[in-house]
Amino acid sequence: MEATSARRMPFAFDPGGRLEAMYADYTTRAVYVPVRDGTRLAVEVLVPDGAAGEKFPAVLIQERYWRAMRLRIPFRWFFRRIPMVDKLVHLVCDRGIAVVFLDDRGTGASFGTKDYPFAPAEVEDTADVIDWIVRQPWCDGDVAAFGSSYTGTMAELSASRGHPALKGVFAMHCSWDLYASIGFPGGLWNTGFQRPWSILTRYLDKNSVLGYVKLRHLLPAIFLQGVKPVDEDLRGALLKQAVKEHEQNHYVIETSEGITFRDDPLDDVGMTVDRISVFAYKDRIEGSGVPFYCWSSWFDAGYGQAAIDRFLTFSNPQRAVIGDWNHGALLRANPFFPKDRKVRIPQSEQAVEWINFFDRAIRGEVPREKVLWYYTMGEERWKRTATWPPEGTAMQRWFPCANHGLLTNPDEAEDGARDVYEVDFSATSGRNNRWWSPIGVAIDYRSRKEQDRRLLVYDSPRLVSDCVITGNPVVKLSMSSTHEDGAVIAYLEIVQPNGYVVYLTEGNLRLMHRKVSKSPPPYVQSMPYHSFNREDAMPMKPGAVEEVSFGMLAVSARARKGDRIRLAIAGADKDSFPRYPAEGTPRIEVRRSGTMCSFLDIPVSPT
Repeated sequence: MEATSARRMPFAFDPGGRLEAMYADYTTRAVYVPVRDGTRLAVEVLVPDGAAGEKFPAVLIQERYWRAMRLRIPFRWFFRRIPMVDKLVHLVCDRGIAVVFLDDRGTGASFGTKDYPFAPAEVEDTADVIDWIVRQPWCDGDVAAFGSSYTGTMAELSASRGHPALKGVFAMHCSWDLYASIGFPGGLWNTGFQRPWSILTRYLDKNSVLGYVKLRHLLPAIFLQGVKPVDEDLRGALLKQAVKEHEQNHYVIETSEGITFRDDPLDDVGMTVDRISVFAYKDRIEGSGVPFYCWSSWFDAGYGQAAIDRFLTFSNPQRAVIGDWNHGALLRANPFFPKDRKVRIPQSEQAVEWINFFDRAIRGEVPREKVLWYYTMGEERWKRTATWPPEGTAMQRWFPCANHGLLTNPDEAEDGARDVYEVDFSATSGRNNRWWSPIGVAIDYRSRKEQDRRLLVYDSPRLVSDCVITGNPVVKLSMSSTHEDGAVIAYLEIVQPNGYVVYLTEGNLRLMHRKVSKSPPPYVQSMPYHSFNREDAMPMKPGAVEEVSFGMLAVSARARKGDRIRLAIAGADKDSFPRYPAEGTPRIEVRRSGTMCSFLDIPVSPT
């Protein structure tokens, strides 16, 4: 493990050959590209304004949220596109790289329909569009894929097509396992994200900005009129036809409503969440050999964990980065500095790093490495590792004990000592938590001290030395419940000497999924493996003591001398997940002594 605090972006690729702006402007063309089944997809092509016959590499961005926006009057009189986007496009095009924006099938100005995200037809479209790009007279035959969030996942999936022109993938803040990363973390239905995201995408597919209004994102609603038609569609007739086809789309809040298990079907032909997840394309993506550069965040849904799972599973050359920022790396999201929203790497500097990677990928000069850079909060340092957890990390076991303590030795009380907790369904981590993050909210966990009053809490003594926690904590609860089903949410926190509570991470589990599977997982995992398949369902036996073991999402943070470690246990998060069970109020008992004791394992790295 290496650490550095000297450089702002120590994980950056060394500058390639495109640092200096070589072109003053770019030309724009919007056309329909027919794919293999005749569906017409809207494409926006931005080419550096060079000499006649000059050829350029291209970056493909497959959009879910409109490839290009039509601005309202008077803004369209002064701007070609949203100023921030125009600035970023200039950074790329002025350095001799073309940009191709694509409206995914069933979205924007493209024709077709969408039954669920990342459908096979969408993924197949990628190869058709790359074929079209490399045939253009301005293209030199080299393509890289880029994206953040939905577009980042599509960039990853583009590598599964094995297209020889694709030379690199830069994916930010994107999923890996749709069930665990965002849809059903721990088997809990993430309605906190799915409802607003479904509202937004439904209105976008209608060519309406009303979704932004409903989500209280007013600036887009003020600036934008709708999606931009292609150049030939002067009166918008083709756009109206495309939007009419979008009426057949389905949205995740609908398709996931009947899902409890991983192997529950999304449609009538048996498509499952797993089959549209990135990990399902492992063999194809590894076969491509395409290098990956992936950024993520500790607090962006389960996407930080996704970056680690990808890093552990894929053999492709990879440089992975996990920072203390929100979805999109636009705002800082460091719970040690809750009022500081200024991200330490401005977006303009991020864009330069994109260009450096594109340039090296196109020239075939990306290092054949697998390296993970991660940010240790509280220590405020970037660190580099080739393994996960980092070398030298060891599990430190803590036991719940009497008087809500947390000790490194088990409780000496007689066998059967327990704590009783009646689930408080008013408990919440707010609407600025990790599970809401992918809709662009700022991360804010400042309310933990008050919320912890609603939870079952265990605190350690004050630490006698600093402790660096890096990896996946694991919880094992010997517990009983009055109900067959329920939720357990375990929060790992730091209580500072002044009483301020710092959120670090959490683990979630719906109790009916508690069986730890002996089957091999579909990808490399660093936590107890729960299959979440129907055959492994295991309802609780009311009153019977059961072992419930599950992992927490990865994190890296430093607890200081004088701090306390806190384990807080909830049975609900009302703003993120439905109520489990739907009726009744479970009372759980956590055993903390003898042969049935519970414990928390914390991964501790060398200081």
